[in-house]
Amino acid sequence: MGNYTELEINEIMKTMVVLVDTREQPTPRYYHRIRQFQFPYRRQKLEFGDYSCECTLPGGDVLDFSSHVSVERKQDIEELCMCFGTQRKRFEKEFEWARQREARLYLLTEHPDPKETRNDVGWSQVFNGSYDSRLPSKSLLASILAWGARYNMVFQFACWKYSGQLIENILYRELKEYLRNQEAGD
Repeated sequence: MGNYTELEINEIMKTMVVLVDTREQPTPRYYHRIRQFQFPYRRQKLEFGDYSCECTLPGGDVLDFSSHVSVERKQDIEELCMCFGTQRKRFEKEFEWARQREARLYLLTEHPDPKETRNDVGWSQVFNGSYDSRLPSKSLLASILAWGARYNMVFQFACWKYSGQLIENILYRELKEYLRNQEAGD
């Protein structure tokens, strides 16, 4: 693997397949999310995270990118609070697993469309504590920021209506940059 031209990288990128963890529940939001993908998708068990990708390299070898980058999705801030609260040990184990593999994990938390709610959304929920959980807002903020540093985690909020597009774009950009770094000999 390596030393790809920009033309070869562009051809490789056309073969991208989004990998969806089999534990992602097939809800109406799930189907909405995968319909947003421009690339084909396949369900398979991922070691960590809910979404990753693969591609076919020149010569036919398949690069499974799930050991490099994955997106962990949470349906709302309440689920995020549960992960940092009562389910912390399980959640931490998954992030530790990714760190041991030197993988980057995106933590994407969905929120409702601001047009459809009068409640705070996103970071304002974190700072205002406007969510249904016993986890204090200072603890939630501290956990998000500490895990970013500790686990090479990138934290994102997204309206659920656009999370499929964001997931696919994250994976696309990460994979393309990875291939470019291979080209540079990194």
